[in-house]
Amino acid sequence: MPSFGCEPDYNVISSMIYAYAYAGNVDMALKLYDSAKNEKLPIWTIAFSALIKMYRVLRNYDGCLSVYDDMKVLGIKPNEIVYNTLLAAMGKAKRARDAKGIYQDMRKDGFEPNWITYSALLEAYARGRYINDALIVYKEMKEKRMTLNKFLYSMLLDMCADVGYIDDAVEIFEEMKHSGTCQPDSFIYSSLINMYACNGNILQAEAMLNEMISCGVEPNIFVLTSFVHCYGKAKRTDDVVKIFNQFWDMGITPDDRLCGCLLYVMTQIPKEELGKITNCIEKANPKLGYIVTYLTEEKEDDRYFMKEVSELLSAADEYVKKSMCNSLIDICYNLGMEDRARDLLGLGLWLEIYNNIQSRSETQWCLNLKPFSVGAAITALHVWLDDLSKAFESGEELPQVLGICWRYNPSDKDLAIVFESYLKELNSPFYKDADRTGWFYTTSREAKSWLHSRGLNETVADLNPTVLDVPINLSSFHNPIPQPLVTLQHVQLEYPDAKSSPIENQVYEILKGFGDNITEHDAGFILNNMSNLDNAMLVFKYFVQKVQPVKQVILYNVMLKLFRESREFEKAEKLFYEMLQSKVKPDIITFSTMISCAGWCAKHHKAVEWFEMMPSFKCEPDDKLLSFMISSSASIGNVAMASRLYRCAIEKKWKIDKVAFSALIKMYGKSGDYARCLRVYSDMKVFGVKPNIATYNNLFLLMGTGKRAHKAKAIYEEMINNGISPNQSTYETVLQTYCRAMYKVDAMIVYKEMKENGMDIGRVLYNMLLHMCLDVGYADEAVEIFTDMMKSGTCRPDSVAYTSLIIMYSRTGKVSEAEAILNEMMNCGFEPNVLVLTSLADCYGKAKQTDDVVRIFGQLLDFGLRPDDRFIGCLVHVMLQIPKQEHGKIIGCIEKAKPKLGFVVRYLMEERDGDGIFLKDASELFHSIDDYALKKSLCNSLIALCVNLEVLDRARDLFNLGLTLEFYTNVQRRSPTTWSLRLKRLSIGTSLIALQVWIDDLSKALESGEELPPVLEISTGKNMSKLSVVESYLKEYNASFQAFQKNNNETGFFATNELAKSWLQSRVLDVPAIVIESRPNDPDLV
Repeated sequence: MPSFGCEPDYNVISSMIYAYAYAGNVDMALKLYDSAKNEKLPIWTIAFSALIKMYRVLRNYDGCLSVYDDMKVLGIKPNEIVYNTLLAAMGKAKRARDAKGIYQDMRKDGFEPNWITYSALLEAYARGRYINDALIVYKEMKEKRMTLNKFLYSMLLDMCADVGYIDDAVEIFEEMKHSGTCQPDSFIYSSLINMYACNGNILQAEAMLNEMISCGVEPNIFVLTSFVHCYGKAKRTDDVVKIFNQFWDMGITPDDRLCGCLLYVMTQIPKEELGKITNCIEKANPKLGYIVTYLTEEKEDDRYFMKEVSELLSAADEYVKKSMCNSLIDICYNLGMEDRARDLLGLGLWLEIYNNIQSRSETQWCLNLKPFSVGAAITALHVWLDDLSKAFESGEELPQVLGICWRYNPSDKDLAIVFESYLKELNSPFYKDADRTGWFYTTSREAKSWLHSRGLNETVADLNPTVLDVPINLSSFHNPIPQPLVTLQHVQLEYPDAKSSPIENQVYEILKGFGDNITEHDAGFILNNMSNLDNAMLVFKYFVQKVQPVKQVILYNVMLKLFRESREFEKAEKLFYEMLQSKVKPDIITFSTMISCAGWCAKHHKAVEWFEMMPSFKCEPDDKLLSFMISSSASIGNVAMASRLYRCAIEKKWKIDKVAFSALIKMYGKSGDYARCLRVYSDMKVFGVKPNIATYNNLFLLMGTGKRAHKAKAIYEEMINNGISPNQSTYETVLQTYCRAMYKVDAMIVYKEMKENGMDIGRVLYNMLLHMCLDVGYADEAVEIFTDMMKSGTCRPDSVAYTSLIIMYSRTGKVSEAEAILNEMMNCGFEPNVLVLTSLADCYGKAKQTDDVVRIFGQLLDFGLRPDDRFIGCLVHVMLQIPKQEHGKIIGCIEKAKPKLGFVVRYLMEERDGDGIFLKDASELFHSIDDYALKKSLCNSLIALCVNLEVLDRARDLFNLGLTLEFYTNVQRRSPTTWSLRLKRLSIGTSLIALQVWIDDLSKALESGEELPPVLEISTGKNMSKLSVVESYLKEYNASFQAFQKNNNETGFFATNELAKSWLQSRVLDVPAIVIESRPNDPDLV
């Protein structure tokens, strides 16, 4: 349009947004969308719908909600299709809360839900485990006589089974059987059996199994595992063995989950019955059977035991490793093998099955037992207590708080009771935390006393005197202050010994001088200026009794602020709950202080908890708190919370600070949603928030990771225009982004700027620059960069840098230069790798130096390197460039490196008979190579070799094999108007064979009486070498094809069907002997 002086209106813009979004062109769709919003152009509803669908396909569900929010902001009413699309996206994303809100909006807008609405909503509720809402939707569908399919029934039953809604699951199951539209399958029967088994309803599970078998549905391994677990919990060992043997006879192969379940059973049953389960385990997994036998027979030789366990756990599926290790430790614990239990725990830590078991800081030392079963937890507790004892014996000062975190789940009540009883049995000083379920804790003082009583020598460090330091400005008080209390700022409280509390009386005597008329503001002023927290608490407790109850919140807020500034989150949290117990209502300042304290202490999840608590106290967040919460939620990766708060702030037009914007950009970047990063950056500009250098650097890093160099370039120019000078980090990230995207000109400009500014260019950047120059053919620039690196004095070229330069010289055919760099590389102590030797072999091949190729192959073997598929493919490519009489030298190398390829090549050279054997060996050869690109490259080279050797039947065989193995796809396209041959992605030799096949197909179609399409077309892409070879072939046969060139510089040939018919009927089907020779830097050859 611009070339004709036409500017698009809003109708065209909406149409193009729809078209790009429908085609999946994200960048163009969003570019036009942002442009339309900035220019405030009206956008069609159908365009919004297409954008939402585009985001849904990309699984960018935040993007779906963002478009929906934009519709509301712009005052555009969604239609039924938009709502259903949104609900479907939320269902896939398991975002039941968002789906519920969208559904409510839909009903408010007057839309009645249809079957698609209900299905999407039911999927969202079922996946998100919104059980009550899901059942309501299900009942509405029944009332409206809507039919449920098997997918919806399966999700409902899986949800009910997961949350333990047994009666509802049975009701749904019966209704499914009587529906007449779908019958239960293996998955549904398995879900119900697992539900009964997990709840200990053995009879119902057995009845369901019998019904499953009678209906002709074979039980699977999942059903077997459920029964084993159920019988094991009930200590019915014989039934475990019976069901295992029953399924074994049915031919069901035990998996790791079943083996782990059998191990769990061994932790539940009496010792005398362990042998029965051991026999089952030996059948299911002999290695595990050896380990269990070793434990149950209490063998002492452990030379092979730990090796076997390590191999077993390393090979097991990720989701059962932890349960297996827990069960093995539990078995050791039950058998009284404490040392072996400790060994297994250590192995679990070494294999990273257990992570972050102990966490230690200046204020606390905690043991996290959440990943453990009871036996494993007690073993870990023993190890931790030993660590405490060792630290205590060595004179280390223990942190103030020692804590044990135990998992809490309603189904684990029995386990929790066992663990709590064990702590009491040890007479430990740990006691339950009343506020946090699943926590036990004690103080270091109590722990020292207990450790001392266990027979250890307690060493208590002397404490330095603390000073109650309060610089008081008397003129700032509302009431006159008695003169004696000026001494409060100089009072020094001494501790007679480490176990005594501060001399509270001395403090209280001083405080009495204030009298009873002190205001809450004066008391707050004193507290706010105190530096010693212990003494501040004494002052706080004194003053809080002197002020009116409604004013006490001021003192609590000041005290919480002191804890925040000292990073004492646990003390602040304890004081908050004391505040609630005293019936003092927290206000917005209270919550702001607690939330910021959690953020300062890197407890962002606690900040989220406090924020969600605010509505229950009728507190509304302000701009600053909302920004802080967006930042905290984004910092812990809570995408849903951060996005929801951000959308709320946008809707209500609250002010968001740059820290929150920066955190959002980081969060979206970590999830790979680079389009959303750019949207947030765009919002910053709309709201007038100026990004700082850290935000810009983060954007550059993300654009580089997301391969969006054009965006990084635009942002970089905006940064410069905004007057912000790039720093070292900016240059590094921008240069990395340009190098990855091959923005050669921009990268070199940045590189020169860094040199002019005297900035350090590390080895990583040098290597990236060299790699870019290698890929884009900047030979002179690569030499300049390599020379700069040699002279830099900060980093010398490493193996990567030498490799890049050698490849550069090899590609450009500079043999002597490549050899010189290789010698320099070896003199510097770097041995050449396979990539270097491959490049040199290719270089010698282009120069027709066959003996040097053989010498390089010998060097590769001498270095102890194994020829890889790339090197072997290079040897075949060399055969295309050297005289036929020297082929034998290269074949000898190929036969050593890869015998099967040697057979295939020799078969072609000697023109042997036996098509079946040749194709079988060629197929096996390609299947032995993992890399798809190398497979295709080797097939291209072999076809080119066939053309050079004039064995065209073999070339056709290889081409057909390439089509079968999908190396070549969409080679021919046929429509009512056009029959085209697409040679763009084929090498030159393969293109000639494909051309012959196509011409034969045209001839066969003509002979059979088919009508050819009006236009026949050959597309050669932009490769001029390929165009020249195809043109020569067509001219030699007087083919009636005319050359063409499209606007995008793609070339090819075309003919009308009438001219083609005449030529096809008169042509001679002899194939010209065209030899395929290598051309420097021709990407279509290898």
